[in-house]
Amino acid sequence: MAYSTVTLVRKSLGDITEAELATSDIEEAIEEADSLIDSYISVKYALPLPVPAPKMIRRISRNLSACHCYNDVIASGISLDDDPKIKNRCERSMETLENLRDGKQHLIDDNGDLLPANDTSASIPWSSTNTYEHPQFFDVDDDTNWKFPPTMIDDIEDSRDD
Repeated sequence: MAYSTVTLVRKSLGDITEAELATSDIEEAIEEADSLIDSYISVKYALPLPVPAPKMIRRISRNLSACHCYNDVIASGISLDDDPKIKNRCERSMETLENLRDGKQHLIDDNGDLLPANDTSASIPWSSTNTYEHPQFFDVDDDTNWKFPPTMIDDIEDSRDD
């Protein structure tokens, strides 16, 4: 489910008309913004987020979607620099995403409760090696002076003489 709506993004854009920016372009901008949001918050929070998403995420989605829309209509002569209010919202939204990712800010649901963060202390299982039955090539006790067994060197030399 999208974190924002076409209506909210269009309202945030203000003077840009439907003739300048199609609804399908706004829907695509919302998808891009939501994908970006998910990539940042998935570091700390389990996805998908509860429905409805926290207000902070809905606001960030609306702001970033508007930013993406401005990028899409640049060819029409409109630039993000033409609207410092939208540009400022985009920059603040990106800062907030970085803070969420880094644990400097936390998500709160609509009831005012903290959303539980992912358990980052869980250990990652290591894969086992498939070489445990093979003889070692190097002297394990002396990692600065690795040596091949003399018989192995002789075997290599003999095979090269052929």
